[in-house]
Amino acid sequence: MSKNVGETRNNKYQLRSETAQNRSELQEAWSPEGYKKKSSKLNKEKSSNEQTEEEWLRRLCMTGNKIAHDAGMNQDFKVEVDEKLSLKGKQFFQDNFFMVIVNMFIGLISILYIPNIARILKITGKSGSTALSFQRYLSTLIHAIQWFQSSEDMSISLKQVLALHRAGSYRGQKEGLNKTGQKEISKGITQFDMVVTQWGFIGPALVFNHRIPFYSQGDSEEGFIYIMYLVGKSLGILDEYNLCSGTVQQTKQRCNLVLREVLQPCLENRDDLSEQMTFHLLNGVNVLNPLIVERDFKSLSDKLLLEEKLSDENGSTVYQLYLFFFQKVMYMPGSWIIRVFTNSLLKYNIWLAGRWSSYIFQCVQNSQEGARPSIIDRFSAIMNIPIFSAISIPGYFFQKFRDSVRKCLRSTNARVL
Repeated sequence: MSKNVGETRNNKYQLRSETAQNRSELQEAWSPEGYKKKSSKLNKEKSSNEQTEEEWLRRLCMTGNKIAHDAGMNQDFKVEVDEKLSLKGKQFFQDNFFMVIVNMFIGLISILYIPNIARILKITGKSGSTALSFQRYLSTLIHAIQWFQSSEDMSISLKQVLALHRAGSYRGQKEGLNKTGQKEISKGITQFDMVVTQWGFIGPALVFNHRIPFYSQGDSEEGFIYIMYLVGKSLGILDEYNLCSGTVQQTKQRCNLVLREVLQPCLENRDDLSEQMTFHLLNGVNVLNPLIVERDFKSLSDKLLLEEKLSDENGSTVYQLYLFFFQKVMYMPGSWIIRVFTNSLLKYNIWLAGRWSSYIFQCVQNSQEGARPSIIDRFSAIMNIPIFSAISIPGYFFQKFRDSVRKCLRSTNARVL
C-alpha cells in the first residue's frame, strides 16, 4: 500500500516538474496561458463533478488573479444569512475549537508560500519578526473567533479586516522594471489570493480529517463551511470563485484541488522570503502557546500538506508527542473529554494573551530576534501564565462587578426620574 502511494506521489511530482521547474514557471502556471497548458493534461475519465470543480479552479487561475479582492463587495455591507446554518457553524466551531485553531495554524503556514501573498505581507511590514508575527497572528485569531459569535461581532470584525485588505492591496500595487528592463506591474490582493487565504482557514480540516481528527466523523461540516462562505462573501469574494459556495462535497473537492494544484507546487519550490515568514510566524505562535515548537510543528505541517507519511522514526521527542496526541489520544474512547479540556484551555490562552499582548510584544521585541527560543525561554513563558492569571482574573471579575453596579445605578436613577 505505502509503495503504491509513493509511486503515485512520484508520478505527480514528475508531472509537476514538466510545467513548474522553478518559481517563475509556477507563477506563469496561474496565468491564462500557463493554466491552459496544464489543463490539457487533466484526466478525461474523471467524473462530471470532478470536471466541474476543475473548471472552477481553471476560472480562478485564469481570471481570478486579475480581479480585485473586493470585487464582490456590497456597498451596504449586508449579506443575507441563513440563521439555521449559521447556528450550526457556530456550534461546530465551539465543539471543535482547539482543533479548528490547529487547522488554521497549518493553513496560514501554507499560504505564506504563495508568491503574491508573501510579497504583500512583506510590504505591509507586519510579519517581518517574531514580535510582529505574534501580534498579527493573535489579531487574526481574535477576528476568526468573532466570525463565529454574534452577527454584530462578525460584521465589526469583517469591516476591520476589509480595511486592512484594502490598505495592503493598495500598497502592493506598483509599477516598475524587472531584471530585463521590461515594464512590470505588480498586483494588489486578488480574488485568487482571497480564495487561497480562505483555504487557509478551512482547508486542512476538510482535506486531512482522515489523518488527524480535526472534528468527529459524526459532526456536520455544513455550518462551518457556510460561515466561511459568509466571511468570503462579506470580504468581497465573488460567488463564482468562493471556495465555500457549493455543497459540502464540492467544497471538499475544491479544497483538494487547491492543495494539490496550487499549494503543493509552491511548497516544493520554496523561496527564502516564505521560509523566513514561516519561521517568524511559528515563533510568534510559540509566544502565544509555548507548546508549539517551530521546527517540529513545521515538520508536521510540511508532511501533512505534502501528503507524506507522518510517522518519522528519526523525529524529535516533541514531534513524536505531537503524533501521539493527534493520532492516538484524540482517537481514544471518551476523547470528547479531551476536546472539552483543550477547547477551554486554548480559549483561556487566547483571552490571557489578548489582555497582555502589549507587554508580551515589548518583551519579545527586546529579546534576540531571529533566534530559536531556548529551553529557559520556553520555561519562562510557561511560568508567566500563572503570574498573568493571578493579576488578570481578579481584575476581570472586578470589572464585571463594577459594570453590574453601574448598570444597577443607571436603572435605579431611571426609575426615580
